[in-house]
Amino acid sequence: TILNFFPKGIEDFFPNLMALSFWYCNITTLRGDELNFLPPLTLFENDFNKGLERIPVNFFQHQPLMTSICFYQNSLKHFGAGIFDHLENLTFMDLRGNYCVSRLANTRNQVLSLIEDVKSNCTDIEIKPEECYDEAKTEF
Repeated sequence: TILNFFPKGIEDFFPNLMALSFWYCNITTLRGDELNFLPPLTLFENDFNKGLERIPVNFFQHQPLMTSICFYQNSLKHFGAGIFDHLENLTFMDLRGNYCVSRLANTRNQVLSLIEDVKSNCTDIEIKPEECYDEAKTEF
């Protein structure tokens, strides 16, 4: 099944979920509050999702333990300013195959460098969470 929306209610079935991975989906928007109920999340992967262009600034706001983020082969053009700044445990990022940045980082120092590239190349406009709102209210 190909998802066209971010599934709602995952935390009801998997409250201690640590990894979330989506491949080849048709998700075109992500809201800032979709991961709020998954604070133990350490890995987020959304790969081969060509319709996704924006990630709101507050998307990872409740994931202080995040160590790995993949947005491989998407159509990303914009990230909310400072989206990764609070993720002090982040040691792996794969942003290859996107419009505004295309790099892999697999050490903390490389991640910090990639975050600077994102700030320079992908945050030319301020993305408000409501601009990334997906009208689909479908429950998981």
